Amino acid sequence: MYNVTRLDLIRSYKNYLESEISHLFLYRKKYKNYPKVIFQVLTNRYPIAAKARSGIDKELWDYPDAYNSIMGLETDPHEDIAYVRDLKFYGGKRLLGIVGIFIGDVYKFLPVKDRIVVDVGASIADSCIYFASQGAKRVIALEPDARVFEMAKRNIEVNNFSDNIELIRAGCTGISKDGFKNSQPEQNMTLRQIIDKCEPTIPRILKLGCLGCEYDVLLNTPDEIISSFSHIQVQFHYGYRNIKQKLMRCGFNVEFCGLGGPTYVKNPFPSQRTFSWDNHTYRLNSMCAGSLCARKK
Repeated sequence: MYNVTRLDLIRSYKNYLESEISHLFLYRKKYKNYPKVIFQVLTNRYPIAAKARSGIDKELWDYPDAYNSIMGLETDPHEDIAYVRDLKFYGGKRLLGIVGIFIGDVYKFLPVKDRIVVDVGASIADSCIYFASQGAKRVIALEPDARVFEMAKRNIEVNNFSDNIELIRAGCTGISKDGFKNSQPEQNMTLRQIIDKCEPTIPRILKLGCLGCEYDVLLNTPDEIISSFSHIQVQFHYGYRNIKQKLMRCGFNVEFCGLGGPTYVKNPFPSQRTFSWDNHTYRLNSMCAGSLCARKK
């Protein structure tokens, strides 16, 4: 069975098309020669001489340049650096996540002020720096990829958040060691091991954005560990029904957030993938991604 309903699949195509159309309107709003800009973006012809309506023309060298420009993110024209809210992010121009975090405010659901945030899938530290800048008392951030980890470490240091963020080169797993692995980290930590590092009197929040490991982490972690968090925001990549069921069983109210519902991405894997849980086998060879927000009842 699919991990989404048929209605979700229809809605995900609709969300994807609406997103693409909104981008076209942003090009029209930003550039005088928008037909040429759109044509060259769609046909992957760079560089693009974009004539801005503000009078400040711009050379777009690749898709990250084009995307960041219409979303209002300032980037370095020669290096992979992005700037936002007086913060500097190495690797931020090409990874594209900063737009959603700092401009789209996708984590506004999480009341991080004066709380501990466990950030699984820290990437270049854009999310954990966001949490720290919003008043989180402490952020424990996990990132398994060696190259991305070094960029995250550099971003934390250059933005002066070393005292607030503990960055660990590790993946996250549930009780089972058979989760989805996209890299080979030096270690894998369970949520139980992570919360053992937390002060027990301070409320905890969990953010999961780990490109598939969310199923292993949530479904194979004991209910009492999941229930110890006050809020959880999880980015799902292969549907959501099994993780929503688990979160509800752990005493959470669950709703779509962030992307506002599933956003469909076609067939990222050439062979069939499955994931079994709770007497069901879920088909995973087609991605259906989005975000769920869970608040403890």
